[in-house]
Amino acid sequence: MDKLLIKEYVEKLVIDNPKLYGGDYSNNAIAEKYVKDFGTDYKYSTMEAVIRAKNKFLEDNPQYDFRVKYKGKNTGTKKNIEVE
Repeated sequence: MDKLLIKEYVEKLVIDNPKLYGGDYSNNAIAEKYVKDFGTDYKYSTMEAVIRAKNKFLEDNPQYDFRVKYKGKNTGTKKNIEVE
């Protein structure tokens, strides 16, 4: 699965059910859904990529982020970095 497909897969899941896939225990839920959708022949590195894509999507779209305990430090903030 390439990065674009993973990104689209994660966005669809989170937008369809943000309470489940955008909550504190969403890593387990998204891993279970991934295995159901793509079978048990998955690579661990692909699973890590799916979880990273979900965390990145939630940081960029805080309206879907229902995490309390495991909320990212940068969720809902834009990083303003100036290069000199």
